[in-house]
Amino acid sequence: MKSKQKDKDYMKAVRFYEEGELEKALKKCDESISNNLRNAATLNLKGLILYLKGDLEGAKAQWKINSEHNDDSLAKHYIHDSKSDIKRAQYYKVGESYLKQLRIEEAIAELEKCTESDFNSIKVNLALSICYLRKGDYARSSVYATKVLNVDRNNIGAKNIAKELKDVGGIKLEVSKRNIWAKGLLFTVATVIIVGSIVAGARIYLNSKNTSSESSETLVEKNQDTDNAQEENIDDKNETKEKGETKTENLVDFSVLESSVNNKDYEAIYNNIKNVNGNDLKGRDKTIYYKGIEILKNEGANFFYRKGSELYNKKALNEAKSEFSKGYEYGNGNYIYPHIVFFKAATDEELGNIDDAISGYEEFYNKFKNETYMEETTYKLALLYKERDIDKSIAFAREIREKYPSSMYNNKAISNLLDTK
Repeated sequence: MKSKQKDKDYMKAVRFYEEGELEKALKKCDESISNNLRNAATLNLKGLILYLKGDLEGAKAQWKINSEHNDDSLAKHYIHDSKSDIKRAQYYKVGESYLKQLRIEEAIAELEKCTESDFNSIKVNLALSICYLRKGDYARSSVYATKVLNVDRNNIGAKNIAKELKDVGGIKLEVSKRNIWAKGLLFTVATVIIVGSIVAGARIYLNSKNTSSESSETLVEKNQDTDNAQEENIDDKNETKEKGETKTENLVDFSVLESSVNNKDYEAIYNNIKNVNGNDLKGRDKTIYYKGIEILKNEGANFFYRKGSELYNKKALNEAKSEFSKGYEYGNGNYIYPHIVFFKAATDEELGNIDDAISGYEEFYNKFKNETYMEETTYKLALLYKERDIDKSIAFAREIREKYPSSMYNNKAISNLLDTK
């Protein structure tokens, strides 16, 4: 009877594992092992799951039990092969550190070294997905996020990325109900082939589809003189008045603005519209103006965010801030707005504008509780407030510890803050 129960628990563990329900799979493994410590297959499966989750010592403990109690040759092979994963754990820590600092290219270089085996693959693939998301490479980000969800269906970080990829990039992740890769890996375990060799030949990177180049990246400068005149018009001496009102609309060539609107030249639309007073407009000019505003709100905000992200990753921070600011001006209510708010704050932080960065992060913190960057925002506020308001700093640090105990942001810096009181 116990044997049948043991087999039933093991088979359920296998099913949960293949379905990406890792916690349920681990629970069934424990139940199976408690019935019979000599269940070699279950011990290897539990070790494998812990290995994928990055718990190298926990995985080795299962394989050691299997090796000693069952003289299992596969478990012995795992223990021997896992020695090289110690270095990969170090690579991951360095890559994670770079990611926290938003040093994306350096983070990718370190994380790529970790992909030579399946050790810690959930965290490694999640970190790579975040890196490519930060670069605006949505296609490649989706590859890594899909890998995470195929193995760990309930991974919160990957779920948040999936939502963002759908909202921002229009990419819907295809996650299998039964993970063929996991099933193949389990089969390999049963046939005594080392875990580290499995993914090496199966690493497939989707060619990132270059987002269609925006025609508006080549700016039209025909109106430079006109724009200068608009700026000078702020001075009362140069204002043209009629019935006591400034005729701002007369300073804009609406035929040029209409052409920009029709061509969806977002930069040109922004540069022409920014000094127009819509209340002074009538007829066709008013129609063109509000059509331009609508385009900036719906499509322009996305364009400015993408352009700002590209500049940010190139460390062209002042230019990036300019683009994020344009998106911020027109993006409120747009699905892209939370991302603009976050990266505008991150750019200010990089530029050393700490007060502006805190203001931006606090706006994100107060408005977007369920968005992708919430953990990172809370972490940033904990660190940035350290020299300005230690009580606020500690409060944010405590929130990291309590709400995100497994997060990479629950680290030594947070511990040091909490130890101060």
